[in-house]
Amino acid sequence: MQGNKISKSCFVYAKDASGTKDLFQEVLFNIWKSMSSFNSDTAIGTWMYRITLNVCLRMRSKEINGQGSSLNPNILPAPQSPTHTPRSRPVWSA
Repeated sequence: MQGNKISKSCFVYAKDASGTKDLFQEVLFNIWKSMSSFNSDTAIGTWMYRITLNVCLRMRSKEINGQGSSLNPNILPAPQSPTHTPRSRPVWSA
């Protein structure tokens, strides 16, 4: 049941099915690695979602910094300096 929610969350951050699978695998690895830190006073679904979100955001950060290529760049905008002003894009005519 939780696997479906994790997969859907990974899909939001990935560009394609391959990226979704990579994120899903990374999430499962991190869940397995963190099992000893699970606090039984909290819901396991909430704990797993938090790990999922952290993995997706970490991978997104790597994408922004040019260290990865499997995430959707439209999910989070690239960080910009306070003095940055976006340039207008040229309009191409046919």
